[in-house]
Amino acid sequence: MYKFDFGWFMWGVVILIIGILIIRFHMKIADSLASGVSSYNKTKLFGMIVCGLGFLLITNLHTNIILFIMHLILPNKF
Repeated sequence: MYKFDFGWFMWGVVILIIGILIIRFHMKIADSLASGVSSYNKTKLFGMIVCGLGFLLITNLHTNIILFIMHLILPNKF
């Protein structure tokens, strides 16, 4: 059952902003923390994954996904 939660909404917004900043400054991040030009696309991909996680948290769908996976692993417990 879907239930909106303002706390998860705020955490999702924070994580989404972090993902946007990673995408925006991917060249500087890759130069500083990774191997430079060869990892520009990997850094942008990581930023997109973080943005997707932020959207999941904003909509509070992560709990449904976690419960679905737990039901697949332990069908009689949840």
